[in-house]
Amino acid sequence: MLITKNKLKVRNLFEKEVADFFYENKLNFIYKPYINIGNKAYFPDFIVGHTIIGVTAWKHPDKLKISYLKNKVINYISWVIKLFFIYQKNIGNFIKILMSLLFLIK
Repeated sequence: MLITKNKLKVRNLFEKEVADFFYENKLNFIYKPYINIGNKAYFPDFIVGHTIIGVTAWKHPDKLKISYLKNKVINYISWVIKLFFIYQKNIGNFIKILMSLLFLIK
């Protein structure tokens, strides 16, 4: 666990960097809120307004992670107006898979 500039406990350095960016830029955000979509519980990384922001550093997604992510994205899109993923530039193929999922859903 790491502590952000506004005293939140977060799971990793990437989440800390994003939370600190939001805080420094005076963006109101919620970290790991509970949301229920179709009787399924989710805890997205951040919500800013009506936007879910996912933060990921997955480098080698397996089929199970991709299937889970696809279902989660479909449910998120049914619940919110906007959905963004913030990713580290070194995750390579994962972002290609993620983008293909998002385009297939639309």
